[in-house]
Amino acid sequence: MSKLLIYPFTIETAPILRYKELINQYDEIIPVTEWNSWGESELVDISHFDGGHHNDVKVSSDFNFAIRYADSVLITCDVNDCNNLRDVIECCKRFGKHIFVYEDDFKVLEAEAEGITVFKAENAYSNTKVEYESKLLDIPVPVILVTGQGQQCNKFDIQLNLRKKFQKDGYIVSQFGTKEYSPLFGFEALPKFLNVPFWKKVLLYNKIFSDCVYKENPDVLIVGAPGGTMQIDDYNHEMFGESAIALSVSLKPDILIHSLYCALTNDDEIEEMQNHSKYALGANIDFFNISNTNLIFESDKRTISYLVGDSKLVLPELYSKSENLTKSIYNTFDNDSADSLFKRLLTKLQSNIEVV
Repeated sequence: MSKLLIYPFTIETAPILRYKELINQYDEIIPVTEWNSWGESELVDISHFDGGHHNDVKVSSDFNFAIRYADSVLITCDVNDCNNLRDVIECCKRFGKHIFVYEDDFKVLEAEAEGITVFKAENAYSNTKVEYESKLLDIPVPVILVTGQGQQCNKFDIQLNLRKKFQKDGYIVSQFGTKEYSPLFGFEALPKFLNVPFWKKVLLYNKIFSDCVYKENPDVLIVGAPGGTMQIDDYNHEMFGESAIALSVSLKPDILIHSLYCALTNDDEIEEMQNHSKYALGANIDFFNISNTNLIFESDKRTISYLVGDSKLVLPELYSKSENLTKSIYNTFDNDSADSLFKRLLTKLQSNIEVV
């Protein structure tokens, strides 16, 4: 059996464990949280991190013990803690483990590349070129775009849940994810185009998706939009939704799923989000997902933080008084709700003759 150790395991890497059956190259995932962060060798359930349902794999805090049983290690240490990151890499090398690391971390370390796989912002499509005169190309398969209010909105969980359900039904899926470790699941992370004007970003995305569909000949294309669709406040602007807008314009999605923070809202606020999507993104929101994350404002620090709650308490029927709107609100961590979303989504795609 081939085993992948994740260190340190956090809410950001929780989807790897939740959807480990989608990772073909590893039979087992070993999650390890930071040394001594939970006490000596204490075992905790994954729900302590992401608030989802309980999992049959426990999260350990004993790195020195767990590394002996792993073949590869995904290191997600903060680049601001370079000494700890170097220590972890050196420990992995001493045990002869293959290492996965994010590109930004690798650049800071200036480490030797032998035995290390770097998840880069550049991928097979990053050398794509477009001109100002380039036209938008048609994407000849159904397109699903997943957006959210901001960070930690369960967007990647939605993307993986859809992938699992489509593949289970025998469909071929092309995909671009919002996490750097997306290649573990067999698809590319969305390329990052820094210092690129908006018009060019739209055309680059469009050309990349067109090339991908031509190459892979899928039945459906799923794309996740990083960040939020609009600013949260004057200090936390989410790049004013630029990535989501560029992706929507480039894709012209057939289905748009928008994930919300779980603070109770009302029909007027949801209608405002629908109008913003319609006029800013040029696409209507088909389905809402209620995440189990609350957004916490710290006005004195001009920062925001996230509070993860129990997904069992996220009840879609509480978020709208409109019966029609309630049918479009789901919770991806609830199996019945996620199944219902997929059935409605599939019915909508199949009823669209032009898409099919």
